[in-house]
Amino acid sequence: MVAVIGGVVVAVATFLVVDSDSDPTGPKTLTSDQASRLAVTRFLNYQAGGRAVTIDVPGTAGG
Repeated sequence: MVAVIGGVVVAVATFLVVDSDSDPTGPKTLTSDQASRLAVTRFLNYQAGGRAVTIDVPGTAGG
């Protein structure tokens, strides 16, 4: 189950990086689909008895 959650977290992070259309100058508003994916990931982590999850998505410059 932990591997599944890890895979979902990676998939969500990848989706957020690929889905960004331009270089944001500040916080980006999530679409309802992105928010739903993050909510499902958080809930699955809770069900698995996981701990805190931090997702850092680098910009196009890698920072």
